[in-house]
Amino acid sequence: MAEIRFIFAGVFIDGTAAAARRNIMLTVENGIITAINPAARPGTDDGVPVDDLSCCTILPALVDCSVSLSHSPAVDQRMRSADEESGP
Repeated sequence: MAEIRFIFAGVFIDGTAAAARRNIMLTVENGIITAINPAARPGTDDGVPVDDLSCCTILPALVDCSVSLSHSPAVDQRMRSADEESGP
């Protein structure tokens, strides 16, 4: 049986570079967002509980794709240069 829950988000950022949206109801089934709809208030007509996050901003997970992970963590510039010259 599917576990369904609703989350009322005060601000929702979908990660597509679209403008942030306010007062959004997210439908989550088995841990996956299945619907994103505008909502005037937190709550549903069928009595299903709603997580009221009206004071929060919901956004996708942030992933660090920085290339600095491939550089030497040495503070001393001479050591850093030697590490980078030696290669991987």
